[in-house]
Amino acid sequence: MPSLRDCGATPRPAEPGMTLRDYFAAKAIQSVLLDPYFSKLAKEMGHCEFADDAAESAYIVAGAMLRAREVQL
Repeated sequence: MPSLRDCGATPRPAEPGMTLRDYFAAKAIQSVLLDPYFSKLAKEMGHCEFADDAAESAYIVAGAMLRAREVQL
């Protein structure tokens, strides 16, 4: 599997604080990364391209979760 550097990412120290959107995105991406279907898809697409798509999708889901939360309040 490629490393972060292979995908063009540079590891950096975590920024202080995590937004609720970041938290929801982290939770959303966990289910994707644990699903065997997506593991197979990552191999077919290429790990770097899959990671980009998965991360973007996780933030889309996080945005939807925040909007749903506003409706409930």
